[in-house]
Amino acid sequence: AMESLRVRVRERQEQLRSSKEERMKAAAKRRQWTVTKKRRAVGIPEHTWETVESGVFFPVATLKARWDSFVMLLIVYSVIMVPFRVCFEADASGRMWMFEVGVSLVFCADLGATFNTAFMQGDRWVIERLPIAINYLQGWFWVDLLASIPTEIVSMLIVSEDSSNVDDLSRLRILRGLRMIRLLRLLKLLKIDEYVAHLETML
Repeated sequence: AMESLRVRVRERQEQLRSSKEERMKAAAKRRQWTVTKKRRAVGIPEHTWETVESGVFFPVATLKARWDSFVMLLIVYSVIMVPFRVCFEADASGRMWMFEVGVSLVFCADLGATFNTAFMQGDRWVIERLPIAINYLQGWFWVDLLASIPTEIVSMLIVSEDSSNVDDLSRLRILRGLRMIRLLRLLKLLKIDEYVAHLETML
């Protein structure tokens, strides 16, 4: 009977010890989560971005820098071609039409990527998505949104047979409005300084 009692006492002690270890591990995880949450909220030091798994892009990262360079080239293309097409009503066709649709889609993708790109605040990277979104909405978002409208696709839908219920005057007004919207892509030229600044940090 005494031996059985000792066995039960040992088992109970093992259970208590195991339960205590589990509680300590859970508490450590909660502390780590709290520290991580606070660090994400206040940002991370400028030179530690490579060591942090944040789930967002950093403008100084090689991949993001290459993407920004690609977008910058498309902005330069738009700055040249958009005024030409609007002034002379020379809409793209064939492969050029497909290319310009691709330009619009790249601008759309860049808009989404910017919602997931850290930004500098003082000497720290802000990596929390809510502050990133607020910062973007207060800045370039509306310009990027208007510049990303795939006017080529909208124009095609308007002049298609499916739009036969729209009278010619209304169709003409809509097409002119789309051409004016297309001119808003010229505003993206103002962002080139931002792209260049990011590239300079890579050098």
